Amino acid sequence: DEPTNHLDLETIEWLEGRTVEQKRKVIAGITDLLVEAADARREAVQVTFRDMSRDGWGRGGLLAIDRTDGP
Repeated sequence: DEPTNHLDLETIEWLEGRTVEQKRKVIAGITDLLVEAADARREAVQVTFRDMSRDGWGRGGLLAIDRTDGP
């Protein structure tokens, strides 16, 4: 099968604190997965990280910085 001509845009929203090396591994893994599972063209896969601060995100009525049970 030929890869598709689609542009694949992926956004990862997570709490800040991941290293550049971790981000490299995630981008490589997501790209490999889309190439294998969805016939995406490697050069068409774009991944954007949105690193959120613990005081800029919350769950259950509390900011992440105020939670005692983890994010």
